[in-house]
Amino acid sequence: MFDSSNAVACRLFVCVAHLAAMEGQLSCLKFVVSESQNIGHVLGARNDNGETPKMLAERFYKNAVFEYINSIEWERDHPEEAESKIISDSDYVQLMSMVI
Repeated sequence: MFDSSNAVACRLFVCVAHLAAMEGQLSCLKFVVSESQNIGHVLGARNDNGETPKMLAERFYKNAVFEYINSIEWERDHPEEAESKIISDSDYVQLMSMVI
């Protein structure tokens, strides 16, 4: 794990999160989120234009990234429900289509 308590690493995570959201690089964003010690800071940070990674994903039509950030925010806002929902509905459908 990266030491994201360090100010330079934290700023780097914020920049990478914004770029990944703009470019639709979901795996890159997932990596940043998994390595960050403060997910809320990374996803809530604003760039020079006042945009968050979620805003950029929406603006550039990066739906997978937008939905991923929405799911993180939902889990943050509904911790009791998030614990009982191990797999998302869309992942379940995709998994079932692979099995059948």
